[in-house]
Amino acid sequence: MAYGLEKVTSPEYPIYQQVLIFYEYCDQVLAYTHKTMLDKAHSINNFIKFSNLKNLEDITNQQIYDWVKWHKERGNTARSVNNYLHQLKAMLKWQKEENVEMPNLKISRISFQKEAPARKNWFTRQQIKRALLYAEPREWLFISLSFDCGLRIEELMSLKLSHINGRKIKIIGKGNRLRWVMMSRKTRRRLTRWIKKENITDYLWKGRYGGHLRQEKARLMMEEVFAKAGFDNFRPHDLRHSFATELKLLGLPTRKIQLALGHTTEAITEHYLSDLDGVTIENIRKEVTMPLIKLHIRALFSNLFYILPRIALKPANQKP
Repeated sequence: MAYGLEKVTSPEYPIYQQVLIFYEYCDQVLAYTHKTMLDKAHSINNFIKFSNLKNLEDITNQQIYDWVKWHKERGNTARSVNNYLHQLKAMLKWQKEENVEMPNLKISRISFQKEAPARKNWFTRQQIKRALLYAEPREWLFISLSFDCGLRIEELMSLKLSHINGRKIKIIGKGNRLRWVMMSRKTRRRLTRWIKKENITDYLWKGRYGGHLRQEKARLMMEEVFAKAGFDNFRPHDLRHSFATELKLLGLPTRKIQLALGHTTEAITEHYLSDLDGVTIENIRKEVTMPLIKLHIRALFSNLFYILPRIALKPANQKP
């Protein structure tokens, strides 16, 4: 596979060969997945471009600290920064083991950022529909697919054309666990138009330098849509919580919700559905019960209007 090194440094510099050997080792010997290799290359290439290093032997801790500061100033979360650091640190440890001398670097002083406690939030179907009014076609699909299917952001970004079969989508989740999810008909129609318009042949969301769009970019795009709709507390993972909560309120047993989310145990799913920030199950029921009742009434009348005109009435003078 192409690792994109030629886009951030010159093959004439020692760092090109130093990092290329590491990529080939991970790819060919350790047999990392294509997705893992893309994430690894993106993180490390990002640092090479930022630092303008020409030889790993010249790397310093201060360059890494400046890189971390730059990401934080751009609004990246501690988790995102730590993902970058994890990939860079793994590469530097490997280089040390391969006897690359880096006298001005102390790997033990590369510390990860303190992450905020995991937050749990959810949005009703009506709130999501309101946000979609402010979305461009790509953002609309990001949000609708995430909510329809309960996708993680990394699963959404990794979607390929080959994963789509009608309204069904094949998802390879955490731990390489396979599950199938279903999108709505409206989402399917819009996705079809997107695939045709963008001439999609591989990844649904093309990245600037090949592969797929980065998760950080997609997060910002989705957050901007919800901010325009008046929701400043949105994170893409909230759509997965919303998906799970709606399934629970529709009466699905935890076991089936577990399969839909791709969790390993029911206990994880139960925890997932509890302790949502600032709400109780009673709050949630009040938000969604009335819209669900209206939906059932609408469906009932639709069936009646379809059936009644088709009831055959015999003429009074017709013989039996």
